[in-house]
Amino acid sequence: MNTKRRIVPGLAAMAAFGIATTIVAPACPATAADGDGDAQAGALRQAAQSTGSIITVRNDGSATTYASGSTSSGANDEPTDADKFRVASNTKMYVSTIVLQLVEEGEVDLDESIGTYLPGVVVGDGIDENVITVRNLLQHTSGIADYATPDVVFNPQYQWVPPKPADLIRLGTRRGSQSKPGTAMAYSNTGYVILGELIEKITGQRIGDVIDERIVNPLGLEETMYAYAGEKAIPGPHFSGYIGVPPLLFETSGHEPGLFGSAGALLSSGSDMTVFVDALVGGDLLTEESLAEMETTFKDTGYGLGLFQLKTSCGVAWGHNGHVPGYLSYAIADGDGRSMFAAVNTSPTVADPSQQFADTIDSAMCGSESTGKATLPKAARVEFRRYAER
Repeated sequence: MNTKRRIVPGLAAMAAFGIATTIVAPACPATAADGDGDAQAGALRQAAQSTGSIITVRNDGSATTYASGSTSSGANDEPTDADKFRVASNTKMYVSTIVLQLVEEGEVDLDESIGTYLPGVVVGDGIDENVITVRNLLQHTSGIADYATPDVVFNPQYQWVPPKPADLIRLGTRRGSQSKPGTAMAYSNTGYVILGELIEKITGQRIGDVIDERIVNPLGLEETMYAYAGEKAIPGPHFSGYIGVPPLLFETSGHEPGLFGSAGALLSSGSDMTVFVDALVGGDLLTEESLAEMETTFKDTGYGLGLFQLKTSCGVAWGHNGHVPGYLSYAIADGDGRSMFAAVNTSPTVADPSQQFADTIDSAMCGSESTGKATLPKAARVEFRRYAER
């Protein structure tokens, strides 16, 4: 049974869509899993200066949700674990899961070149489609630049004429090779747009339909859906997204989802995300061998194939984060029945809530065992001020 708690509203606002360095949580955090979840949700909202925050903790199938503030500026509602949220790069876990399922079915080889499957799609100065592998794209070691720079994400022309996946790929590959494939990790949303094209080519279906067929429907997810280019409105109860500092907030709820594509266009909720990440890390969606591939990290980055590893007070956990303008979240699971989703609906432009997110994750995953020593890898920290500084 889902239970729900709430505390009094307060602050609001902050922004990004990337990654960066290691963070360690300070000692003595409030413990979401032990009854201090209300305080944790309030601390997270204030750290992010957001209008609202939500923490959903699922343990052996039973979920508890804590919330602070409201789903939109000036509202007096109570955020719930059914409210839709742009989960951004958490979408990558869905995409990587499907790619690994196709590997299991013999349709894709992780170490085959992307040129074998999508000839002529991945081209650019120094970029060799016959050298870059599917594994490189999943692990951000392809050497292909990230298309999602602020000048692209906030280009007004794309709000009028949504970019197609081919446009996003060209925006990333036009900068040429950044490194030799397989030698360095550099987070690239371009790679996951390419993987979306791979999935569509192999299955003959649109990416959203594949996600529904292989993940959403089997798991009974009720609020999870893929937003295609042009589908700016978020249907049903949802969080509004913002950039800014209260009281000066710019709403981003209707930002063009075509800019995110298969790298980050998914809509979901606290309830659905905790079910999904628990099923993934718990081995319900992939074979043991495939999950082991996903959890094999590149050097010291902590990043596997669409999953990052983090060390909590009570052991190792896996998951991802997500950040598009106005929406910042983390979805984490330990593979042993506990999962969590934490989110705020304002992009950081001044404050940096990364420390508080680390506290929140550690306390949600460890409960009374939490000592505030969760460590997130380089691949799990958002460049919070990336947009504000450009």
